[in-house]
Amino acid sequence: MKKFVTHTILFFIVFLTISLVIDIALANRIKKTHERPWSHLLSGKMNNDIIILGSSRAWVQYSPRIIDSVLHTNCYNLGCDGKKLDISILCYNLYRKYNNKPKLVLCDIYFMSMCKSDPLDREQFYPYLLNKDIWDCVKNTHHFNIFDRYLPLAKYYGHFKGYLFKPETMVLYKGYYSKVEDWDGTELRKIKNIPYEHDSTIFVMTEQWLKECQDDRVKVIFVHSPMYIEATNKIDDTAAMWTMYRNLANKYDIPILNYSHDSICYDTSLFYNAQHLNRKGAERFSRMLAKDLDSMSFLKQ
Repeated sequence: MKKFVTHTILFFIVFLTISLVIDIALANRIKKTHERPWSHLLSGKMNNDIIILGSSRAWVQYSPRIIDSVLHTNCYNLGCDGKKLDISILCYNLYRKYNNKPKLVLCDIYFMSMCKSDPLDREQFYPYLLNKDIWDCVKNTHHFNIFDRYLPLAKYYGHFKGYLFKPETMVLYKGYYSKVEDWDGTELRKIKNIPYEHDSTIFVMTEQWLKECQDDRVKVIFVHSPMYIEATNKIDDTAAMWTMYRNLANKYDIPILNYSHDSICYDTSLFYNAQHLNRKGAERFSRMLAKDLDSMSFLKQ
């Protein structure tokens, strides 16, 4: 019996060791092939004048190369595909915790910014679940459990093959993803109306974050980047949406740059779908945004 127990213990030790080695190898693979901001944020090496927060609309529409060239700054795009302000605030808090504070935060807003983030692309968090800040933010929205956090390979259950054979190939520049695609209005034509949605817990989280930025003397600017006009016209209750954002802006002294009816919004050649600019559109918008920011002189104060 003693021999059996000893062999059993040794088996589990070997099994867990092998599992841990494979888990670490997969985590390193994800870090290399799924280029997301988490390694940069935790590095302590970021030193940016401007950071950009938001969903995929921030991720593909704000070019740091162009913004830097106009403003002579060091800008970084922390936009996250499929994520809302809850993950944006996580990005900011990690940036602030491990790096020097920025001078300016551009926070992209739209009709779903105040919703909870989608569990899309949850594998980007796999290498970082032991970080308490990340864990506390994503454990519920991305459906993680305690086994995913502490048991090697548990989080890969049902997805293992994809991580071995389907690495991403996207190339980012300072977090920005340039999309070279032509207009496709197929999905927009299927939609009759687009609901304006918000979650009270995200609103409270956002208000607390804005208060912390104000106390820390970090300037925040709300930016509604261009959206194809036919999509904007299908959004329900935009008056309520803008009332919410303007109330926050007035309370925390936040300028709003609203490009929702700019001439860009009427030109499908600048979009690849109704909510996202392609590279041509993103470069035009980024240049316009940078010039507007330059005229506001926030970085010269």
